Amino acid sequence: MWWRELPAGFEPAFPFSEAVRGEFYPHEDTWEEFTDAVENRLIPQMREKGMTNIQKREIHEVMLEFAAEHPKEIAAGVIEARKQAYQGEY
Repeated sequence: MWWRELPAGFEPAFPFSEAVRGEFYPHEDTWEEFTDAVENRLIPQMREKGMTNIQKREIHEVMLEFAAEHPKEIAAGVIEARKQAYQGEY
């Protein structure tokens, strides 16, 4: 396959066979904002660094690792979303 000719370190960080399929349930506009950011800002940045064969599973992996390493910030975001949704009554 063509991607096997790339230098070490430029192939996906882990094979598809190691991926677990999970689900996210965001609002439609949040999902669109996220996918736009991935397609229009994140992937182009990685391509500028010479990366090819960019797999979204790698982006999702790092995103989930980041969330796991920052539980206070995630909790604060959820609390803030509820405050906004219920005008401070949660």
